[in-house]
Amino acid sequence: MDIFRNIPPVGVVARIFGLLFALFASIFAVDVFTEDLGFWKTVAALFIHLLPSFFILLIIFISWRYEFIGAFIFILLGTLYIFTRQADPVAYLLISGPLLLIGFLFLLSWIKSRHEKSEYDMKG
Repeated sequence: MDIFRNIPPVGVVARIFGLLFALFASIFAVDVFTEDLGFWKTVAALFIHLLPSFFILLIIFISWRYEFIGAFIFILLGTLYIFTRQADPVAYLLISGPLLLIGFLFLLSWIKSRHEKSEYDMKG
C-alpha cells in the first residue's frame, strides 16, 4: 500500500495496532445508549465518550510522520495509566499493555528508520 511506503514493517504494525486500539476504546462509548437521555444529550454523551478515541487517532496521525513523538506519547499514556489509576490488573493489561506496546513499536520503527537513513547517507 502506498500509505505505508518507506515505513519499516514494525512501523506498519504500530500504526495498525494504534488504529485497532482506538476502535477498542470506542467500544466503551456504546454504554451511552443504555441511558434514557434523549437525542441531543445522547449525541453529546457519545461525543464525550469518544474523545479518548479521537485523541488516540490524533496521536496516530502525528505519529505517521513523527514516530518518536508517537512513541513518547503512547509510552507516557501507558505509564500514566498505571501510576494514576487503582485498577484491577486485568484493566492494566487491557489499557496500559496495548498503549505501551504501541509506544515501543513506534520507538523501534523510529530507531530502524534512523538506522536505515544513516546507512543510506553513508552509501550516498
